[in-house]
Amino acid sequence: MTVNTFDKNGIKFTEVINDNGFKVILSNLGASIYLVRYDKYVFNRNVRNIEDFKITNQYYGKTIGRTSNRLKGHKFRIGEKIFDVEPNEGNNILHGGKYGLSCSYFTVHTTSLLDKTIVSYETTLSNDGYPGELFVKVTYSVSNDDDILINYEATSSEDTLCSLTNHAYWTLGSKDISGLKLQISASKYLKTDPNSLLPISEEEVTETLDFRKEKIISRDLDSEELHAPRLNGYDHYYYFDKNDDSLKATLRNNKFKMEVYTDFPGLQIYTHGYDNGKELFPDSDNLFNSVAIEPSESFMKLHVLKKDSVYSHYIRYIFVSEK
Repeated sequence: MTVNTFDKNGIKFTEVINDNGFKVILSNLGASIYLVRYDKYVFNRNVRNIEDFKITNQYYGKTIGRTSNRLKGHKFRIGEKIFDVEPNEGNNILHGGKYGLSCSYFTVHTTSLLDKTIVSYETTLSNDGYPGELFVKVTYSVSNDDDILINYEATSSEDTLCSLTNHAYWTLGSKDISGLKLQISASKYLKTDPNSLLPISEEEVTETLDFRKEKIISRDLDSEELHAPRLNGYDHYYYFDKNDDSLKATLRNNKFKMEVYTDFPGLQIYTHGYDNGKELFPDSDNLFNSVAIEPSESFMKLHVLKKDSVYSHYIRYIFVSEK
């Protein structure tokens, strides 16, 4: 395996190329996946302009936290104390707020082994409005099996909120999602308020939201169910049917397949349906140019990490050639 490091515009990048030519570029900004490539095919969509990548509300490939997804309002209670975090989406908190992990610069440590490379990122959040200092370690392992394993570990000096994930957008080398097929082992989803996308209740999947059998993601994008004041396409959380190490989701086109394994209880699907996508990605005239697959905890409730307890989860992406 080959490992290269380089700095660009204040960001430290680590490039890992395995023995099959599978390339992964990681960055210390947001402990992020910057590029995944095999041969001429780029598997993820990212903001290539580094200055745009540094903007705090661009989450491409970055680690999300202290909290993933949305929190209603900007005040919350832990025990007898009420905490106030500066909102960053109207009156609500999105992906941890304005000073979350996605805009943090992590320290980086790299270990090269015979059959894999391990890149570990570490940081401490202490000034983001949440209680306690949160120590976060995000470890990437890239092996000769053409996979990316992400391990999350966190501890806190006080009881605090903690819910982490990765926010990569995937294409598997396609120009947009029109040819991508998705399958999710999930019979239930989290119903949200269409005006705010805040959670309401756990429900059985509808026909439009059912991915238990593989289907083309774009097939039902015209459905009325996927259009509302705050919704344009898929932006839904799914609860896995099994809480084990089995295959949880697959994404596929006519050349490659990505398998998703995780110990999170579910995942969020987001089809990137907003206007500034055309500005960031002029090579695609489709708003739905990629899909985020975010294994995470449900945001139906607050997830409290107890003082001195250890938060631990993993996500594994395996890439398979089907040519």
